[in-house]
Amino acid sequence: QVYNLHIQNLLDLCSNEIRDTVLQFTYNNIDMNDVVITEIMADPSPAVALPEVEYIELYNRSSKTLELENWNLSINGTTKYLPRYSIKPDSFLVIVAHSNLDEFTSLQNIIGVPSFTLPNEGADVVLRDTSLNIINQLTYSERWYHDVEKENGGYALEIIDPDNQCGGFYNWRASE
Repeated sequence: QVYNLHIQNLLDLCSNEIRDTVLQFTYNNIDMNDVVITEIMADPSPAVALPEVEYIELYNRSSKTLELENWNLSINGTTKYLPRYSIKPDSFLVIVAHSNLDEFTSLQNIIGVPSFTLPNEGADVVLRDTSLNIINQLTYSERWYHDVEKENGGYALEIIDPDNQCGGFYNWRASE
C-alpha cells in the first residue's frame, strides 16, 4: 500500500519554513524467509563456466518489492551492509565484492559489498533486515556438495527447494 506523508507549516529553529510537501512511501512487513539464500559460490577455483569470483545469490520469494538498503549479511560474524537496491517479487540478486562487479557485466541484478569473502570449508551466513530481524540463515559446509569432485572448486552450492528452509544438508547440492 502506498502512503502519503503531508508536511505543512513546518519551521526549523531559525523560522525557516519548508514548503508544503507530500512524500509517498510504502511499508512492507517483512517475514522470515521472504528472502532466502539460494546459491553460494565459496570456492570458485578452478573456474568452471563462471568467473573465478565468490558470490551469494538471494531470492525474493515474497509478493512484495523489498528495499534492501542497510540490510546486513553476516558471514561467520563479519557483517556487510547492503547498498540501496530494490528486489522485486520472484527475483534473484547476486552479491559480490565491489572489486568483482566488473566480472559480471551481463548481470543486471548484482550488487557489491566491501571485502566479501566466503570460507571454502563452510560458514554461518545470516541475512538481517534494517531492524536486525533474521530473514534467512544457514550454516553451509563442503559436505553439502554431495559430490567429491565438485567440492574441490569451481561449482556453487545451490538450494534444491527454496520453500523448504528446514532441509539443510538434504536441500542443497553442487550446481550443474
